[in-house]
Amino acid sequence: MIIDPHVELFIALASGAAWLMTKAGLGKNMLELKRRRVTCPSCGRQQPCSCA
Repeated sequence: MIIDPHVELFIALASGAAWLMTKAGLGKNMLELKRRRVTCPSCGRQQPCSCA
């Protein structure tokens, strides 16, 4: 299967633009990275817990 060079160029440019917009949003604190919620395996509460 042969992919058209114009399609490859469009995908590369769109990916680059999305990456730059994400970096700019993180740099200006307009975006935040999601943090996983850590749950205690014994009591099931969110951290910090004192049962450890």
